[in-house]
Amino acid sequence: FCHYWGDVSFSKKSEGKYIDFREQIKNANQILEPKTCLVEGFDDLDKFITHIETILVTISKNKYKQYNNPPKIKRYKWGQHLSLLKAYNLLEKYEEKNKIKYDVVIKGRTDFVYKNKGTSVYYYWMSISTILTYTARP
Repeated sequence: FCHYWGDVSFSKKSEGKYIDFREQIKNANQILEPKTCLVEGFDDLDKFITHIETILVTISKNKYKQYNNPPKIKRYKWGQHLSLLKAYNLLEKYEEKNKIKYDVVIKGRTDFVYKNKGTSVYYYWMSISTILTYTARP
């Protein structure tokens, strides 16, 4: 079960410099064969950030303050959390529809690229597929 943001920024330093990653996601999914995959833009994430940051600012300042127009850097902070929730929701829907229950769920981060010299994004995807090949499937 996979959730991806269609555009990717690989670090805080590259924030604002997004790469359309949909073709790489398509290629990776041919290897990974997820049960369900969701690729989205940032609309839900930006709404989530607005709500969660409003709550955090209100608690820390002990005074209500609406958090508006979140800077894109907040996507880097919160994106993985909402993405994990969305992937888990896909898993739950699949379990319900197919009347099964997974015993073990393994979380993998698809937004992390190791900084080894010469390592490419393609190599990273291939490494993930190798790991998943040896992971038990239900």
